Amino acid sequence: MIRNSAICVQIEHRFYGDSLPSSGGDNANFKEGLSVLQNLADTAAVLKRVQSDYSVSDLPRPVVNFGGSYSGATATWFRMAYPELTNGAISSSGVVNAVLEFTGFDNVVKSAIGTKCADDVDEVSRMVDTYFSNDQGNDIKMMFNSTNLIDTKLGDADFMYMLADGFSMIDQYGGKTELCDGVAKTSGEGFEGQEKVRE
Repeated sequence: MIRNSAICVQIEHRFYGDSLPSSGGDNANFKEGLSVLQNLADTAAVLKRVQSDYSVSDLPRPVVNFGGSYSGATATWFRMAYPELTNGAISSSGVVNAVLEFTGFDNVVKSAIGTKCADDVDEVSRMVDTYFSNDQGNDIKMMFNSTNLIDTKLGDADFMYMLADGFSMIDQYGGKTELCDGVAKTSGEGFEGQEKVRE
């Protein structure tokens, strides 16, 4: 990078990490600015500033956007929306075709973790469903340190998504053994077994 006078800039998405509006993180602010289009506009603003502050000649620096998953998708969308600001885009696993009710990824995970582990994950999911259907969902949320989801409009759905997505992400990022060992310990243990999943 030094030889080519290159700069690598990592842009934090609005409302993630420390990138919160000065007026706070209330719902009105999220409705205003938490969108793909705003993310692309923010990226354009940052690139213009970098081009201005770090110029090396009269010509703008060549820019290549890159990312993986959601940021991979935004890299390609940025190239389409702001072709005058970027010379290319590299997208790894970019999600460019959103599909509602997409179960294909779950099937890939089940195949990757094997039948026994997949059955154990299904059993844990059924146990959690049972507790929620018996009005004990808040007990499970407390166990997983998710008290912020208690008595909120989408708290139950957010918790269930977190649990399902958590199983997938653990496997996707190299934790298959830990996942399968953890869910195997809960077999037939009911509520107490959920503690072992959390650990």
